[in-house]
Amino acid sequence: MTYSDLNAVKRTSYGKGPSRRLKETGMIPSVIYGGTDGTVAVSVNPLDLKHALSTVAKKNTLLKIKSESTDINNWVVLLADYQKDPVDGHLIHADFKRIDTTKEIHVHVPLTFIGKPKGAADGGILNPICHTLEVACIPDHIPPTIEVDVTELGLNQILRLNEIKLPTGVRSAIKDLTTVIVSVSTPREIQETVATPEAALATAEGAEQGAAAPAAGAGKDAQGAKDAKTGGKDAKTGSKDAKAPAKDAKPAKDAGKAKK
Repeated sequence: MTYSDLNAVKRTSYGKGPSRRLKETGMIPSVIYGGTDGTVAVSVNPLDLKHALSTVAKKNTLLKIKSESTDINNWVVLLADYQKDPVDGHLIHADFKRIDTTKEIHVHVPLTFIGKPKGAADGGILNPICHTLEVACIPDHIPPTIEVDVTELGLNQILRLNEIKLPTGVRSAIKDLTTVIVSVSTPREIQETVATPEAALATAEGAEQGAAAPAAGAGKDAQGAKDAKTGGKDAKTGSKDAKAPAKDAKPAKDAGKAKK
């Protein structure tokens, strides 16, 4: 594993004002964390950082800090995170993680697929499921890439993690060794989403609920019509009852004549 030097200057002022003035000089605010010394604020030149990372390892390049501050000089770090300006995309901040070169670390390494799969002759297309792989190793053993031979893959076949040969001194940080890394599928299988039994069940349940709703509504309408009909009968009965006192009113006329 090769190292790239990166010049860094310790920062003593913080906040938006100092950060703005720092950027005006062509430097960007950065921090180094990890180890037993806590977090250290530094400034770096973004062009120097870009040049330092222009190796085959790219973001996994081991960076050796070069500084006039002897307490951080020769520290080995990895780029942990960075921020870019949302308008023009230039670097505005970087975070570095201090590395102990004698201890195992976890990094994500890009995968490179080698060869033409046998399934391509039957119309199959290589379908990478994973583009990087998290591995564990000491810093000096970080590979720039991990090659995956797909030559023997036939149509509708898959390659799992336990079938991949890792470089010496490198082990998978993923515990599930049955994880699918790549497959060879037809274009239709890649583009279309195949309905799962669970999805089909959910669709069926939705259809049943949709069918039950109108049925319930129809039941309510039928009940309403029945109630309306009953109400109509009650109203008719009440009308007949209302006519009965009219016949009984005649004796009141006779009572008037008797008074005369």
